[in-house]
Amino acid sequence: MKKWVLPSLLSKSPTAAEINPLGAFITSVEPHPDILETEIAIRDVMPTHSDGASVFKWTVRAATAQEIEDRQPFQTFEEARVAMLEWINDFLSPFTMDAGDAEPLSWIKKEAAAKAYLAGTATTDQSDMIETEAAVDGEIPADLCAAIVAQGGYTQR
Repeated sequence: MKKWVLPSLLSKSPTAAEINPLGAFITSVEPHPDILETEIAIRDVMPTHSDGASVFKWTVRAATAQEIEDRQPFQTFEEARVAMLEWINDFLSPFTMDAGDAEPLSWIKKEAAAKAYLAGTATTDQSDMIETEAAVDGEIPADLCAAIVAQGGYTQR
């Protein structure tokens, strides 16, 4: 019954006074503070509650030597590229089961092979790659190629 009654009781932009009795709060984050190179700002884990609103605030503290070093720009594009790939792999590892760089980097070759296979110009290696993957999944090679091309080299399993 609450699901049907509550929306009719609230305005389109409910105020704190309307939602607080329901156990809800309006939440916001203070603007990021200006900091020195030797400082770091950390958003508080728990908000402060006042006047029916929850506000996340920032704590500013001295940065460690490592935090300062981590902020320094990369000397070369290659250093930045490697660092970004490491960050992406670390971030995605819970979702990709640590597939790492090899799988995403193979997508370019896989897409090229799929396009060539569909055009009838695939090399022996390209045909073998497509046909082996199709056989593993019990797919028709042309259907697999169409899916690979449609998804930019990536195929979901």
